[in-house]
Amino acid sequence: SSLGEDIIFKGDTPSIGSVGADDSFQQDSCSPVIVKDDVPVFEPSEDEWEDWKQSTLTGANIPFSPADPRQPSDSSRSQHVIPKQKVKWPRKMISREIHHLRNASPSIRVSSSSDTGGQIKVSGIIQQISVSLDQSSDTEAGYSSRRSSMYSVMSADDTDFDVSVDELKLSRPREHNISSLDISANHMSSLGHLVTSNVEVLHSFSKLEHLDLSFNDLTTIPVEIFKALSSLKSLALNNNRLTEFPASVGACIKLASLDLACNLISSLNFDSLESLLLMELNISKNKLTHFPKGLEKAYPHLSKLNISSNGMETLPNEPCNLTDLCCLDMSHNSFQILPDEFLRNCTRLETLIAVNNGLEVLPSESVAVGLTCLSTVKLSNNDITEKEPFYIPKFILELPNVRIVDLSLNGIIGFPPPSMWKTQMLKELLMSKNNITKLNMEGARQWSKLEKLHLSHNKISELPREIGQLTSLQSLDLSHNRQLTTLPDELGSCSRLWEMPMDGLSLDLDTGLTRGRVKDLTVYLHNRLKKAQRYYRMKLMVVGYGGRGKTSLLQALKRKIKNSPAEVGVATVGVIVEDWRYVRQSYGKTVIYTLNTWDFAGQEDFYSTHQCFLSNRTLYLVVYDISLGTDEIDKLKPWLSNIHARAPGCPVILVGTHYDLLPVENRGSVVTDFEMKINELVHKPGCPVISCNAMVGLNRESPELKQLRNRVKEIVDEFKIKGQPVMGQKVPASYVTLGELLHEEAKNIETSFPV
Repeated sequence: SSLGEDIIFKGDTPSIGSVGADDSFQQDSCSPVIVKDDVPVFEPSEDEWEDWKQSTLTGANIPFSPADPRQPSDSSRSQHVIPKQKVKWPRKMISREIHHLRNASPSIRVSSSSDTGGQIKVSGIIQQISVSLDQSSDTEAGYSSRRSSMYSVMSADDTDFDVSVDELKLSRPREHNISSLDISANHMSSLGHLVTSNVEVLHSFSKLEHLDLSFNDLTTIPVEIFKALSSLKSLALNNNRLTEFPASVGACIKLASLDLACNLISSLNFDSLESLLLMELNISKNKLTHFPKGLEKAYPHLSKLNISSNGMETLPNEPCNLTDLCCLDMSHNSFQILPDEFLRNCTRLETLIAVNNGLEVLPSESVAVGLTCLSTVKLSNNDITEKEPFYIPKFILELPNVRIVDLSLNGIIGFPPPSMWKTQMLKELLMSKNNITKLNMEGARQWSKLEKLHLSHNKISELPREIGQLTSLQSLDLSHNRQLTTLPDELGSCSRLWEMPMDGLSLDLDTGLTRGRVKDLTVYLHNRLKKAQRYYRMKLMVVGYGGRGKTSLLQALKRKIKNSPAEVGVATVGVIVEDWRYVRQSYGKTVIYTLNTWDFAGQEDFYSTHQCFLSNRTLYLVVYDISLGTDEIDKLKPWLSNIHARAPGCPVILVGTHYDLLPVENRGSVVTDFEMKINELVHKPGCPVISCNAMVGLNRESPELKQLRNRVKEIVDEFKIKGQPVMGQKVPASYVTLGELLHEEAKNIETSFPV
């Protein structure tokens, strides 16, 4: 039952109302008859709310107020309503225990009266009440156990005692440390209920730092709310229906960011505001017609200001004096003139955005000299033009450290050469959708850091050769210049170029290049620039221990088998470099392949020098003697490890020599043993990919030797580096000429070195 209701328990002994000290008490069974008089009207405090939540969430079916749907309504009570009492409820568990105490005592009366001074009057023969925090089950057994442990019933010496509500509180008020609150998009039209409610509600927001009230229907913000938000740093009021600037926001002395975008504010005047710490102000998409007055006095530390998408037409021809301003966005207004004095004192300005304004006049070059921090200028969709030879306002040309310039959609008819720009830090230049007919790239080396150049939708008919000096260029947009038909070969020097749209162009290039990767196009242009020609030459290196037949193997592959006993067994000294030429079909033509063979000495004295000659673009033949047993495979590990470390990805062929010395009847088993040993080796770490394993005799031409020769030629044809065939790769013509001159010169030099 709720407090304030008179409850009379009737049993076998007469008992009416409260009992005196002389009344008797019997433990007979009884049936309670609840007589509900008047329903009090409660005004819950913060503590009462927390108490109700704690008890209700544990499963107790306890009404919070008369409006609770679990409390049956009775229209007859309306005339007996007791006035509101400014008292705090005891914990709900106490009411529950008192209710069961009545069941234990058939004659107890609990009443609440305004005369008690915020106390609960408990009449009966109870010695004490001890409240337990145990949230046990609400079963009858649970209640019986708690009655025996919580209450002790004595004689009727103690008839009445008063229990204060404050004495029954079990917990101290909870402190709220909310730092961020987002209640956006809730269709709220007013915050007045926060002001009229308990003061403690506003007090709980004292440590709030970030508040988001955007996308609601707010028209005003009560002053009391701003006074309570003493720690607020960020406030979002965008997308509401505010018609006036909330001047009382000045009470938030720590506020650094204020967003008022997409409201109905028509005028701003900050003359009456004191100096505040606000750093970011967004008042875009309102109904402003004039630049705010007194802004520099109210917010002297403002670093980011957004006044875009309003109805402003003019700017004051006087300094705005926002010395800390870093970013100014005044896009989508109707400014035609940007006065000289307006930006003169904005020495820390880094970003200026004035897109879609109809601007015709920019400040003079003298103002630009003082804007040393200005790095980003976005002025697209305006009417900014200048006469030849400047073509664009001198204000932009004189900016000393500008990095990003957007002048798209301005009707510009020419391109100012890099030599006219004062900056050497330019990284992005966007001049698409103009009327440029010719590019002048005089002094292009000054733009060595330029990464993006967009010139689409112009009338350009030719690209100058100096564009190849833009070595850092990564994005070049020349699309929809219909009169452009050729690309200069110097563009191939832009090796970092990866984005190049060519839609709407009629270039005299193969469609495979114009529709393929940009890298392929730049390589093609670079080769054409260097007058490149296909190069059919690569290295073939033969390595292995001494006495394994490396020299004889090369001679056999060249069809120069040594049959003379006097020629057999001569040890190689140093490195023997020769050429192996043979005819091959490539790119629909008959060409001569040249394998520059390197025959390394197998003596231990030369081992330390071998690794100096291992290189890419090479086919390796690793030679072992099959007649010496399978231990030969283990001896190949140092050679294979060096190849894997020095020339990863190059093809490797294992060649077992002296195959003809094996007994014919044992050749099958020996070959099987070697293949198993080799299979174990290739799966170990540090071993390169083995393209082929061959076993041949070197004394005469045989099917095994012929098969190895054909396999070498096939591997040479298939060998690619970065997707490009090694044989037939294009190299500069000057490189080929140099190689031929060195080859002829080497013939005239006496052999004084072991190479």
